[in-house]
Amino acid sequence: MFRFLVSCSLCLALTACASTSPREREEAALARYSAHAGEPVASFHLRLMREWVSLGGAHVAVYTGVNQAWLLELDQPCQGLDFAQAIQLTSTGSRVYGKFDTVRFDHQICRIREIRPVDVRAMKAERRRQASS
Repeated sequence: MFRFLVSCSLCLALTACASTSPREREEAALARYSAHAGEPVASFHLRLMREWVSLGGAHVAVYTGVNQAWLLELDQPCQGLDFAQAIQLTSTGSRVYGKFDTVRFDHQICRIREIRPVDVRAMKAERRRQASS
């Protein structure tokens, strides 16, 4: 009987995960990044963009190092950002500035409204705690 209950619980958990829509996953990811983002900064140094994560039409996370990421809020929702194959950031002298530089993809240009540093280590630690619970 115990194995049956465990199996049913596992099936329900997997069904709940599978029924999450892409929009709900983006909203959850944005909430996770926002919870670990610091106060807005004027700019950040960009030598190399290692990875990026679409967080809906108005936000993107950009990784510039293994444990260094920036949460960018865009001026306008960018249609199709979640389907873009690649993005490009404009910069001035190796720095990306809020209210000046842009995110570009698929013939779209979206100005960066706000830049917030993300505490990637804390975000990873929280995910490990959640996974072990």
